[in-house]
Amino acid sequence: LNSTAGVSDLAKVIDVYVSETVTTYPTDRADLSGWDKLGTLDKFIDTIETTTVGSIEPNDTKDANQTLAIAFKMQEDAGNEYQEMTLGEFDLTITATQLEFESDSFGDQYDAFAEYDGEVSNAAALTAAFANGGNYKVTADIVVDDVVVILEGKEVVLDLNGNTLSKSVDSGIVVRNYGKLTLTGNGTVDGTINNYAIRTEPGSELTINEGIVVDGGFGAVSCFGGKLTINGGDFSNEESNTTHYVVYATNNSTVVINGGTFAFGEDQYAGANGSPILASTNGSTIEINGGTFEATGGSALCYNANNIIIKGGTFKNRAYNTYGGTIEGKVANGYQTVDNGDGTWTVKGYDVSNATELTDAIANGKAVELTQDVSLDKIDLTDAITNDVVINANGHKITTTEAYGIEATSGKNITISNADVVMTKEGDYITYAAGFKIANGDYAGATITLRNCTITMANEDWAYAVNMPASVTNLNLVIDNCILEGAVAVQCWGDNNTITITNSELICNYTTYAMYTSHCVALQADSYNSSENNTLVINNCEFKYSGIDNFDSVIYAVTNYNDSNTVTVTNCTYGEKVVAG
Repeated sequence: LNSTAGVSDLAKVIDVYVSETVTTYPTDRADLSGWDKLGTLDKFIDTIETTTVGSIEPNDTKDANQTLAIAFKMQEDAGNEYQEMTLGEFDLTITATQLEFESDSFGDQYDAFAEYDGEVSNAAALTAAFANGGNYKVTADIVVDDVVVILEGKEVVLDLNGNTLSKSVDSGIVVRNYGKLTLTGNGTVDGTINNYAIRTEPGSELTINEGIVVDGGFGAVSCFGGKLTINGGDFSNEESNTTHYVVYATNNSTVVINGGTFAFGEDQYAGANGSPILASTNGSTIEINGGTFEATGGSALCYNANNIIIKGGTFKNRAYNTYGGTIEGKVANGYQTVDNGDGTWTVKGYDVSNATELTDAIANGKAVELTQDVSLDKIDLTDAITNDVVINANGHKITTTEAYGIEATSGKNITISNADVVMTKEGDYITYAAGFKIANGDYAGATITLRNCTITMANEDWAYAVNMPASVTNLNLVIDNCILEGAVAVQCWGDNNTITITNSELICNYTTYAMYTSHCVALQADSYNSSENNTLVINNCEFKYSGIDNFDSVIYAVTNYNDSNTVTVTNCTYGEKVVAG
């Protein structure tokens, strides 16, 4: 029972009864024998209490389905103060979940790990999915008469599955996002001649992944607030006959482009200056980390490029605005522009092939691109650093010999990606080892990111993949798509930090003392220190144990020693000997 407009005090004296056995209501209101009393209406409304559990198996008819009867009865001793009082409004919602029961030749667990909350094949189903939130798969091309809306506060993951979303008329927006939307799979959002295909609103988040095609008349995506992240796909303004943009950011939007192809369609505006691919106005920012930008002729990359920064990507035209500026003027510190000799230019970091070049590049504020495996004492980031640190190992191995493989200090943002960090130094009770040690300090405003990295330790005793000592505060630590293995994969002793771990394997291999419990992730405490006021979010991760077979102690996926911390763990799996604690 859901309150839609609020209920009055009358709900305090109305009892709710249910029955799964009766099929008709009694004629005498006093005769409710065989009914279960759940409590008063005001207590029962807006709760998630289950009133019945039933199942409908394949080929059931409606006569075989389960019946639930609900009755409301006013308490007989209710006083006259309820006379003439109206109850208010509420709805009855019936919730069902697909059974983990359908069978195939292998058994009855066909749906045990169902990937989607549902499938959508028409406009009505798409509208309902966007209103409810969840993970959906599109099973047919869908043509909508009006814009479909993701409501504020709703999270939707939509797998287009090779299909197309479009409008039945040549005007208006196809998808409008007030919540959090992620587009995945292969498929197309086909906009109208007179508008953008997708529009975001203030406070919303939109993520578009590889395989998605977004075409629009004015442009592909208009960002009128919130955050837009593009990880791949193809974007164009296919039939614009005026000066418009492929991606338009305004109203303090944040746009991050990590990949994709951005170009004009065949019928783009052919004026003297052409149409820029990107626009950033009214306090918005666009960060380009990758992608291909095919501005041709007199066209330019950007309009109002003051808030655009380039850290990667390939550009067919060097112009970033219609007034003759080139992309070099918008390239971030530490990056370079390389002429490919074929009419294109690529923005990238600096190639390094050995430990000396790696150390020198970091000291001189250059973004690093490893071209081969390197071996060194450690990557020391504790000295004065002129720029943010960016190391793309390109899948190469970084072998270290000291107790800390990488040691970072406060002051700058640090991003390490595509690295295989191998520790050769063994830790012990006196001098522990850490693949990535975040040194003491106040990291206010700084973000450390590990993406697509593997960190493995030399032994199972006092060796941590990522370690944050007690004086680390106010750090934003992001770990994505990593494999971290140690006595503790991620250990935090500090306060007021935000740790976000997604799509990763978190492996505990601690085996030294079987009497101890151990942890994959720990917000740590002892008699001297206790991590406090941290926010830990873990999503879509796997917790594992990889130690010796005779280790019999309990391993907890996450251990939190202080009630002041906020811990959220969702959509994770747990290996042998690992407890979801």
